[in-house]
Amino acid sequence: MHAVVFTAEELRQYLYCPRVIYYRRVLHLKPPPTVKMEHGAKLHSRKPKAGGGEKYLSLHLESRRLGLAAKLDVMEYESGKIAPVEVKTGRQPRHKVNGHILQAVAQAMLLEEAFQRPVEEAFILYKATGRRAKIKVTPELKRKVLETLAEMRKMVGEELIPEPPAERARCRDCEYRKLCSDV
Repeated sequence: MHAVVFTAEELRQYLYCPRVIYYRRVLHLKPPPTVKMEHGAKLHSRKPKAGGGEKYLSLHLESRRLGLAAKLDVMEYESGKIAPVEVKTGRQPRHKVNGHILQAVAQAMLLEEAFQRPVEEAFILYKATGRRAKIKVTPELKRKVLETLAEMRKMVGEELIPEPPAERARCRDCEYRKLCSDV
């Protein structure tokens, strides 16, 4: 059981820039939403064109054992299999293992625990391109989710300010940009 429960979105955000989680969880700062965030909220309010089968929207899951929670954009159920579908407003990142993938895998882990059945696949729907990426949920990716959550707990528990992201272009539209004096 974990006292601190992170969301799958925070996991994704931590991998993009850990300072955002530091500002949210350690300093408890809540800046106004950016233009990108408002655009994303509008797109998320529309029903996505996902795959076949039954679809369940905005499903909230939480596991104290994992120290993880998520609000799934879509859960698909078809032929006895369940899978999360994470909807993204932008394009697919070039990185082989990125925050989008681990966010989807974290959601799959929550589904496995909630429904007591294996979740073999997760999907990411990129609205900008219409591409639907299939993610194979592997033990290695699950381990990476758990390792990242442990890093996040350490950072928050010890109140350690992380380094800024190596790719400074990420800072351009950040809601916390004004707080980072070294960016």
